[in-house]
Amino acid sequence: AAPANTNVRCLDVFRDSDGNLHTIIQRQQNLQELRVSGWDFTMRMDLPMDAIGLPGDWTLNSRINRIKRDEVRFVNTDGETERNTFVGQRNPTNAGYLRLTWRHDGWRIRWSTYYTGSLVDSFTRIANYREQIDLARESGLSPAQYPEEPLYLFFDHYIEHDLSFNYDTVYNNTDLRWYGGINNVFDKNTPLVPTGDPVLGASSNYDDPWGPPLGRQFYLGLELTFNTE
Repeated sequence: AAPANTNVRCLDVFRDSDGNLHTIIQRQQNLQELRVSGWDFTMRMDLPMDAIGLPGDWTLNSRINRIKRDEVRFVNTDGETERNTFVGQRNPTNAGYLRLTWRHDGWRIRWSTYYTGSLVDSFTRIANYREQIDLARESGLSPAQYPEEPLYLFFDHYIEHDLSFNYDTVYNNTDLRWYGGINNVFDKNTPLVPTGDPVLGASSNYDDPWGPPLGRQFYLGLELTFNTE
C-alpha cells in the first residue's frame, strides 16, 4: 500500500491491505553532520631585556583563537537539509592568552592572562525576547514598559590573571623543585551559567565555559627527584 504521506521515513514502512504492518526497511544513514572551523594565531617572542639592565631570559607567548563556523546539518522529515548554527551560543567565539615568563639562575616566574569572549545562552531565547519587544512596541508601550531582559541570556567576556613560580636546585644528589602560585589573582568571579531551566532553576548543575566557579587560589609544593646513580 502507498504511504499515508510524503514523509521520507514513511516510504520505508509498508502495510498490507488490512493496514497491518508487515515490512520496515532500515537504512544506514548519516542523519547529522557537524562542521566546525576557525583559526588560531600563536606567537613566541624572546625579549632582549638585558639591553635595559634586567637580567635573565624574558619570553612572551600568546595565542588567539576564533571560531568562524560551528553548525549541525541534518535532513528533516521532508528530505530537505537544515542547518543550525551555534557560533557564540554557550561557547565563546573568541578566546586567548598572554604569558610573560622570566627565567634566571634556576628561577622561573610567569604571569598569565586569559581572555574568554562573550556568549549567549540560546539563540531561540533571544528570538523570543526580541519578539516580545516588537509586540510591546507595536502596542504603543514606552521603552520603560518593555519586557525585562531574561535572566542568564547574555554573558560578558571574562579575563583572569594567574601568577606562578618554580625554583630548581640540587641538595645531596637530589633534584628539588619548589613551586607555587596564585590562580585568579584579582579574585574575579566567573559568570554563572546554569544548566536546565535558567529561569526556574530546575537544575542545580553548573555549566561554565570559563571553568569551575572558584575564587582566588593559592598553592605551594615541592617535587623531589632522587638520583641513585
